[in-house]
Amino acid sequence: MYEIRNIGELFERASKLRREEVVIRISDKEWKEKRELDGARVFKRAALGRWRRKRSVSRDELVELLQSTGIASSVEEGRAYAGQLDGKSVNYGSLFLGGLYQLSFEKVNSEKDRERYRISKHTAN
Repeated sequence: MYEIRNIGELFERASKLRREEVVIRISDKEWKEKRELDGARVFKRAALGRWRRKRSVSRDELVELLQSTGIASSVEEGRAYAGQLDGKSVNYGSLFLGGLYQLSFEKVNSEKDRERYRISKHTAN
C-alpha cells in the first residue's frame, strides 16, 4: 500500500521551509530540491543529532523517527517505509552552507536477532 517511489519526495514531507519565506525567485524544480534537502536534514538531526555520524536503531525507533518528523502519518505507514529504506540513501544539506551530505540506511541484525537499521552520514559524491 505504501511504496517509496522517490526517496527525496518522501523526505520532503519533513521540510520546515515555507515558500512565502523565500525572498529570491526560484523555479518550482529548484524549490522542490531545496525542500527535499531540508526534509532529509530535519530527519538527520532527529536521528543523529548535531555531531553523530552513525547510529543503530530498532525498527520501532525508526518508525517513531519517521512519524515525529512528519514523513509517516501513521505507525502502519512508518513500518511500510522502514522496511523499504534498506540500502537507500538520501541527500541533505546545502551546497552554500557547508556541503552536500548523504544519509544512508542499512538493515542489520543484532545479537538478539531483532531487526535494526543503521543510519549513517557520509559526504555526498
